[in-house]
Amino acid sequence: YGGNPLGCGVGLTALKMITDPDFLNNVRMTGNDLKSKLQDLKQAYPHIIKDIRGVGFMLGIGLHDNFNARQMAEILLQAGLIVIPASDNVLRLLPPLIITPQHNIEIIHLLDTSFKAIK
Repeated sequence: YGGNPLGCGVGLTALKMITDPDFLNNVRMTGNDLKSKLQDLKQAYPHIIKDIRGVGFMLGIGLHDNFNARQMAEILLQAGLIVIPASDNVLRLLPPLIITPQHNIEIIHLLDTSFKAIK
């Protein structure tokens, strides 16, 4: 933070938040919930989703070879979900650490709606 007092204060507050055990427990639980919901989505769209990978909120949705991650990311962006193509056939999800279980539901809804449209 370059020694700026305001920047240092922001950095210190961020460190206090992310080292709080309750915060990290919430991140762990919410991340596990999201991964579980993505696994359920994989069962609903086995012809689109090849695998779900990652840990915590750093998750990837592996697509079958006939689906292009860049094109799929554009479809999801139009639906209101920002994902990043991590390779030709992987969509990277990297939500902020402060998301809630309700946000997970919204993420899955947007993915489901988009996958249903190309089914």
